[in-house]
Amino acid sequence: VVILNKGDTGYINSGRIHDAKYIEACKLVYVHDKAFGFTAES
Repeated sequence: VVILNKGDTGYINSGRIHDAKYIEACKLVYVHDKAFGFTAES
């Protein structure tokens, strides 16, 4: 488990499956150097 606060940066290894849970409403930004799949769930 990694807990990030506002303004923090987290890194994961390539090809790793991950998810995110939010404590409060926020915007999540993905920065990457290759194509990737993203599925938004509501």
